[in-house]
Amino acid sequence: MVALTQWQEQLMQVQLPVQQAGACTDALNAPDLSGQDLLQCLRTDVVLGTTVVTAAAQHPRLRESLRGLAHAVNMLGVDRSRQLALLACGHPLAPETPGHLLSRQAMGTSVFATYLIRRWAARDKHLDVDYLVWVTLLLGLSRWKLPLANPELATQIEQRVALGEHRAAVERAVLGCSTDDLNTAHLKDLGLADDAELRRSLRADPRLLVQASRLAWTSGLAPQVPAPVGRWLHQPTTACTLAHLLASAAMDDWYSHRTQTLMAVVCAHVGRPLETVVRDIYQAGVSASHDPHFQPGMPTPAQRVLVESPRPRRLSSSTKTPRVSPSHDAVQLFMDNCQAGRHTDMASFLAAASDTLVHGLGLTRSALFLKRTGADTLACYTAHGFDPQVMNRHTTLSTVEDNLLSRLFHQPTVSIWIREANVAAARQLLPPALGHTLSEHGLFLSSIHVNRQPVGVVWADSGSDEWPLEREQYTEFRLFASHFGMELSRLARLRPGTTH
Repeated sequence: MVALTQWQEQLMQVQLPVQQAGACTDALNAPDLSGQDLLQCLRTDVVLGTTVVTAAAQHPRLRESLRGLAHAVNMLGVDRSRQLALLACGHPLAPETPGHLLSRQAMGTSVFATYLIRRWAARDKHLDVDYLVWVTLLLGLSRWKLPLANPELATQIEQRVALGEHRAAVERAVLGCSTDDLNTAHLKDLGLADDAELRRSLRADPRLLVQASRLAWTSGLAPQVPAPVGRWLHQPTTACTLAHLLASAAMDDWYSHRTQTLMAVVCAHVGRPLETVVRDIYQAGVSASHDPHFQPGMPTPAQRVLVESPRPRRLSSSTKTPRVSPSHDAVQLFMDNCQAGRHTDMASFLAAASDTLVHGLGLTRSALFLKRTGADTLACYTAHGFDPQVMNRHTTLSTVEDNLLSRLFHQPTVSIWIREANVAAARQLLPPALGHTLSEHGLFLSSIHVNRQPVGVVWADSGSDEWPLEREQYTEFRLFASHFGMELSRLARLRPGTTH
């Protein structure tokens, strides 16, 4: 991939900024600096430690996996490690320099992940904690460097994530490659590719994540874990993968479906009740917030969970339908409300539908296209979870031209599942902007008819290239869509002219 190669070249040129460069320089220049003193100094800033670790990875005498910072210093020696750290201190943090604060913010997220690792590993004295900490840090390395390689694009990514888009999907769209692929390639460029455990931690199988999330210990006895899931959960570096994914998700939105799902996976990994695991994650977040890697003014994990409220949904309304109870299935409740005609207006109905897709089915992106009155056009009526520049009320498609939505529009109340193998073909049947936003894992679509006349199409997907769609979701989506059309028909009779 051209984009991947270009970013690899740029990341190799990046010099990471050191936060307390002056104080670190003084400590490193101390005449009586011991090996332990050096290690303590290197641990005060992940940039210094990373500089030494990546240099040791390229050492010609290295014949095994690098086991962490202490191992790296032993390989290079105190004098060489000190020289490398002093060179790194030549690039001090300058908050006014574009990209510096975003880079440090990404480092803070990785540091939060190491607090999670230390807390989970504390119960197993046989684990090599120093190694797990450094694997976890290295998983975020490309995200540390991207703001320095291109501050403008990094700012664009942060702005879109702040609006509710999934980070990995935005990065893929903006960079032209995934950060997983980029980090894998960058670590190979740095000489770290020979570590089999590190390679395993670079990406998680989405299907294993989904299966493991269903094994959270919520009541009674802990659920039995199937062997394939158990083998993955008990690999040592699985903790690194989960800490990296969870820290990133929580710092973007502590209350998102993705964050809650990852907490459930962690529950299965550590084998403790979900309530205890969630409390531990909160406590790790509070502890990490006092770490000096979090610059004044930077968002901390404690602020995410204790200060910031959940992001407002794009579809807001004063819905009068019963709230979804944690003890009831959200899809079933929505269908019951539709059958009973409890939705009193279009706004509350659409808000309830969006909540059902997100919380009941895990489909974090959805859009409703309705036919404009007197025109051969489908227009986006509502959208949730999309980049507003891509999917908004000005987004239109023809009902007479050959495109993916018009094909479905003319079929009476039909649902289809665009699977992974058909995503490329589906993109060719969409305008470029919509085709580009289509998830690698596909989407669900359903035609909507009112009074036996075609009026629109519902689009729904997971909003992520990391969470595959599953048959169970599709089965419930079809039930959702049939009741959605039925209730839309009823509300349309109460309020003529629902379509544009």
